[in-house]
Amino acid sequence: MKRTQTYTLVLIATTLWLLVACSTTRHLPDGEVLYTGVKSIVAADGDTVDAEVAAAVANVLEVAPNSPLLGSAYRQSPFPMGLWIYNGLYTERSRGLRHWLWKRLKSDPITISQVNPVLRCQVAEVALADEGYFLANVDYELVPHRRNPRKAKVAYKVNYGRMSRISSIEYMRNRDARLDSIVAHTREESRIRVGQRFSATALTAEKSRIGALMVDSGYFNYAPTFVHFAADTTRAPYAVALRVFTDYKAPSAALYPCKVDSISLTLDFGGGFAPTHFETDGYRSIGYRGRLQMKPKYLFHAMAIDRGAVYNNGMGSRVTTRLARLNTFKYNNVEWKNIGQGERDTTSMLMQLSSTYHLPWTGSLEVKGVYKDNNQVGPGLTFKAQRRNLLGGGELLSFELDAGYEWNTGKHTIGQNDGLLNSYELGGKVSLAVPRLQLPMRVDEDYPVTTTYSVAANVIRRAGFFQMFKGTAEVSYSYSTDNVSSHILTPIQLAYTSLLSTTQRFDEIVSANRVLKQSFADQFIPSIRYTYQYDNSRVARGCSRQWMQFSVAEAGGILDLVMGKVGTHRTQGERQFMWQPFSQFVKASADVRNYIDLGNRNTLATRFLAGIVYAYGNSTTVPYSEQFFIGGANSLRGFSIRSVGPGGYRPTSGKYSYMDQTGDVKLEANVEWRFPLSGDICGALFADAGNVWTLRDESSRPDGQLTASAIDQLATDCGIGLRYDLGMLVLRFDLGIPLHDPSESASKYYNLSGSFFGNLGYHLAIGYPF
Repeated sequence: MKRTQTYTLVLIATTLWLLVACSTTRHLPDGEVLYTGVKSIVAADGDTVDAEVAAAVANVLEVAPNSPLLGSAYRQSPFPMGLWIYNGLYTERSRGLRHWLWKRLKSDPITISQVNPVLRCQVAEVALADEGYFLANVDYELVPHRRNPRKAKVAYKVNYGRMSRISSIEYMRNRDARLDSIVAHTREESRIRVGQRFSATALTAEKSRIGALMVDSGYFNYAPTFVHFAADTTRAPYAVALRVFTDYKAPSAALYPCKVDSISLTLDFGGGFAPTHFETDGYRSIGYRGRLQMKPKYLFHAMAIDRGAVYNNGMGSRVTTRLARLNTFKYNNVEWKNIGQGERDTTSMLMQLSSTYHLPWTGSLEVKGVYKDNNQVGPGLTFKAQRRNLLGGGELLSFELDAGYEWNTGKHTIGQNDGLLNSYELGGKVSLAVPRLQLPMRVDEDYPVTTTYSVAANVIRRAGFFQMFKGTAEVSYSYSTDNVSSHILTPIQLAYTSLLSTTQRFDEIVSANRVLKQSFADQFIPSIRYTYQYDNSRVARGCSRQWMQFSVAEAGGILDLVMGKVGTHRTQGERQFMWQPFSQFVKASADVRNYIDLGNRNTLATRFLAGIVYAYGNSTTVPYSEQFFIGGANSLRGFSIRSVGPGGYRPTSGKYSYMDQTGDVKLEANVEWRFPLSGDICGALFADAGNVWTLRDESSRPDGQLTASAIDQLATDCGIGLRYDLGMLVLRFDLGIPLHDPSESASKYYNLSGSFFGNLGYHLAIGYPF
């Protein structure tokens, strides 16, 4: 066995040596020179230009060589595997294992002739002329490799010359005065200005702006090609006089505003059959076959656009969005048709909608495996079923069943009576989502609202410790006020937690920690919650996008006020609901994320988390499920989940000491650089910092209270990661390196005890951490 392993290692080492020793130019075609990247792009006489101009030149001249280092056109990787394989396994045979490996693993060499610097210089000059540098000149020089003349870089020299500016802009009169008025009223939004650098890019942007403006103003048949520019460079040196025509070769129909005349909706199950039955409401009609699956009033409400309304870009998307919110249709499409000339030089339009039904019942089964930082592993199962359009108004009835089973892979220290059964969790949830606002009184809906009723129940068993029941019932309203903002208001949420059974080991733990004992007590949690979410990813311009979520919650205050009004007495100092105490607290949290596109699939992602919860009234302790914790695959990746804090508290050694490492205050910051490696495989470098604290001084958790020295109690880590991005699914592996543990000695910053490798955090997860 050892001899076989030795032979294998020798074979691998020999193969690698042969590849590295192999020349990257051995099998280049005769007369060719291997291109190894751009040496430099230098401006003659120290010319300085705008970033847009420099980018236009770089876009033409910067060509990446084989195996570029981090995608750079200037640096080549020291390990050009594709070229090594091209030259090391090269064979003139057209079959065999060597040819098969060579064909699939090689990288064809990029040569100077393929890059064609002469042509690129000419194209760069054209690009500079489009950016206002009409007399620019671009030249190049080959820079051979010091030891191998068959390899060379390209050095470019750019003489920009003097820049030309726009000296005047004249918008010519249109055949239709209405178009002139629309353009005149939006002149301040123009992409071209007197005095700015002449730029073909700016002219194209102005074309697009005017075209979109006209269509959104009702001129459905207008196109950006009807905008034409005439440039005069003879009036003065380095000056361009512009004339703008907005009806260049435009047909008369394009200059007529369009108005909605009628709306039709065709419903089918995907067969494409013509409708046989119709429902009409004035200018709106619904065509279908067989039985109409939905009440007509909800469909007509979705088609609520006034007859005679001037067309704009958002009309079709508003209607299809309303139809999609009915949770009944798989596809919703819209087409516009000219159906004739209307009054006073207008065009009548038909909005033609088509929707395909979803199957009424859908279901899914998810099987997953779980590995936790506390050595718990096991399978999980989730079954989901949905009944669409339950009552003919787009209602969505959902059922969800969850089951998880875990056993311990570490040293068995809990006891000898647990048998094979370790931990499990069983849960179920039923919810009904209604795509409109439901209140006891009638209220006009300014925004689309979804009302959701849900009931959930869970039974949790932690082997050797406890068995717990948690039930939740709530009513919530979710709505969006624009393309970036969404809101969830939960005016009623009632949760109940109860310990069904406990072990002697658990009783010993909580008896030594009064706060932990109170957090596990049987209690009701009546709360009101509100969440605001901001996401500009669909409308963001430039290289940055943001995602934010802010939540507030209040528990028990209103119930306490109502019970006080009706004269309900406290029992042993506590006010009770249905013979059980209820929790009282206020809670707020924030999650702010920013993503900066660095180009070439490089992204800098940052996140800041903050939260605070304060208990009052019935108890000074927040329920365990509402407390904050930190650490793990989506938090501080150098530490296990619930292994940090509160503050500088150091728990007693024990396998389940993590149970009391929670807090009332949380601060966390993360930064991650994501970059491509090969194909769908990406890398990441990250750093994390954060901790949790208590608001009150607790004798059972010394040094855990939030103080002015909290900044010195931040746990920090850094690390590297790999991501396999499949689009709909991201597989992630992170290796976290802890740097500072606030519970350890503060004599030095890197203060972790034990071996370096023993302190590393390994995380295999699905999806990005944020």
